[in-house]
Amino acid sequence: MKSSPTWMFFFWVMCIQLCIELTQTAPICSENEVFIDEEETFIASHAYRMKSLMNTSVDPCYNFYEYACGNFPNIIQDLETTTIKRSTLSDLMFDIYDKMDDILQKPRNHSDEYYNELEVTKKFVDTCASAKLFPMEPRQEYLQVIKDIGGFPAIETNWDELSFDWFSMTAYLTRYGIVGFVDEKILPTYPFKPIYYLPKLGFGINVYQENFATNKSDGYVYNENIMKNLLQVYGVPETKASQVIEEIFELWREILKLKAKLPNGDLVGISNECRKLSAVEDIEPGFLKWYNLFPIAWGKTDFRISYESYCPCDWFYNKLDFLAKKKPKAFANYMALKFLYEMYPRLISTKFQRRQCLAITKGALPTIFSHFYMKEHYNKENEGDIMEMITELKTAWKYSINTADWLDDNAHDEASKKLENLRSRIGQMVDPIYDMYIKKINSLKPTNNVALNILELAKFKVNMRHYGNLHPIETNKTLAYDILDGTIVRAFYMRLENMLGLMAGILQSPVYHKNYPNSIKYGTLGYIIGHEIGHGFEGYGFAVTSNRTQRLWLSKKSKAIVDQESKCFIDDYSNFKDPGFDQKLNGMKALSEIEADSFGLRQAFTAYKTVLKNGLKHEGDVFLEKETVPGLNFNHEKTFFLAFAQLYCAKYESRHYWNEWNENHPLNRYRVIGTLKNFDEFSNVFNCPVDSPMNPTQKCRLW
Repeated sequence: MKSSPTWMFFFWVMCIQLCIELTQTAPICSENEVFIDEEETFIASHAYRMKSLMNTSVDPCYNFYEYACGNFPNIIQDLETTTIKRSTLSDLMFDIYDKMDDILQKPRNHSDEYYNELEVTKKFVDTCASAKLFPMEPRQEYLQVIKDIGGFPAIETNWDELSFDWFSMTAYLTRYGIVGFVDEKILPTYPFKPIYYLPKLGFGINVYQENFATNKSDGYVYNENIMKNLLQVYGVPETKASQVIEEIFELWREILKLKAKLPNGDLVGISNECRKLSAVEDIEPGFLKWYNLFPIAWGKTDFRISYESYCPCDWFYNKLDFLAKKKPKAFANYMALKFLYEMYPRLISTKFQRRQCLAITKGALPTIFSHFYMKEHYNKENEGDIMEMITELKTAWKYSINTADWLDDNAHDEASKKLENLRSRIGQMVDPIYDMYIKKINSLKPTNNVALNILELAKFKVNMRHYGNLHPIETNKTLAYDILDGTIVRAFYMRLENMLGLMAGILQSPVYHKNYPNSIKYGTLGYIIGHEIGHGFEGYGFAVTSNRTQRLWLSKKSKAIVDQESKCFIDDYSNFKDPGFDQKLNGMKALSEIEADSFGLRQAFTAYKTVLKNGLKHEGDVFLEKETVPGLNFNHEKTFFLAFAQLYCAKYESRHYWNEWNENHPLNRYRVIGTLKNFDEFSNVFNCPVDSPMNPTQKCRLW
């Protein structure tokens, strides 16, 4: 039985509550008849949701995130997720999974479009959903793969240390989409260049020196429990399991020491430092084993891009090679356990097993789900309303560009042209070989063996991700496989394409609904649009011109001002210390998103004020009344800021903090606090005293 979405619960509660309240002023509800306006009830139910998320005992000028979202952990439904944090945005995916299941269960005719592909997809989901996946049981199919790619010395008595090649084994993990000691990402546009990052260590929680110092540290305890459980499933005695785990932990300590010598920044900075370290330690430049990655992971030896474009740090990999000679068993056991960890669905009961199976299948076969979701669950009529919002946001951005006195004339012209040339895609990306990706599903042969099916899906997913690079003539006008999925809860800006994307997955309540008042629309989707456009006018965006060539278009004087304001944002964010895990945050790593948040909310508020001005001009107070939400007791401007903040309501557990700590996107709490405390309009609306936490004297601002 499917669980009802959270909003449905609020909807029915509000129906009852609204009916009771309205009877005091109008005969809407009678003994024999109930009549409720659907639009009014929807807005009222949304207001109830917004109010229920709040902790009104907190002063909004002290901590607006806690004020707006403090009750979120107490009201969310049990949806059993063990990997990602629960949040407003991530929870949207659960409703999409239910719709995907509806797509699979709907009766269809053999003559229907993509009937065979849908049947193959359904077979994968049904087999997974009916299999015994919890509690975990040993699977010989997985052990055979591990044995073939490098072995599992923890359980193999005749494991051959001399023939073990650690880099070949990690290349095979890449073949299955698993991060061992190579972390591969594919750029979304032609020629779909692979980018490689230094690997993160751990099982479900990233390991750093800061969370791995003692046997009571978060990284130690969580990873130890994961490995103990896996080793127990595969019959490793407790004493031996402890030894295996300690050997892996010792390996991690050595690797963390290596990573500590490298800057925690962009790949260019890491590459430059690697060259210096190689020279200082007299290590021969280059890591020759890197060439073995492509025949194994890609099935290809002739790549069009140079070696230096691939290996993120030859010094680091040469050091790993040296470590592998000292600790081959630890390398093999870690990668074997990582393989097993990624093959098993994340279940703590059987309650949501089918949903997990949908997630696994959708991850490998996004195009078939996306096609039917767009056809059967997406409201294309909303696109006109959304395009109007994009136009308003572009107008707000145009005003900011025209009034930016720190831009010289050439930069003014370039920024204006870039904004004018911005392209938008709403709902789903259009692609000439989309149909081909769906028909590729016919090459899959699902069986009644869930382990074999999961292995096949994992390889298929990687094959499709690699397809664009491996077929350059066929794909020179296409986009990457993953980005064609309209169901993803995502908005994005593609710098080299100067393109804004708003996927169907994110265009649902509470992010967007056509019937929302503009105060909510612009606080949520308007902010998101402004944020994504903002990526064209910060950091790397300044290095891509209006005609999509890569060239810095700022003068030295303008760039100096940008750098100065960027430092303000970096310092401001780096001063946040989250009580959830007692660590200062990384403003440098998150700078792009911090700035886009600031720019996006400012432009959204400017756009909203324009919409408000026009509405008052044509409709007067009637328009203003529609901008407030019954039952919320907020004026329209406060509603705008509350709607923005509640986009980022979340429930964090320890591993979620560590997994987001050094990532590009800031922690949710500080996306709200950092953005609002640097925005004078917010402190004016909420009348925050000067030098209160949400209204510091010094504020960071560029646009």
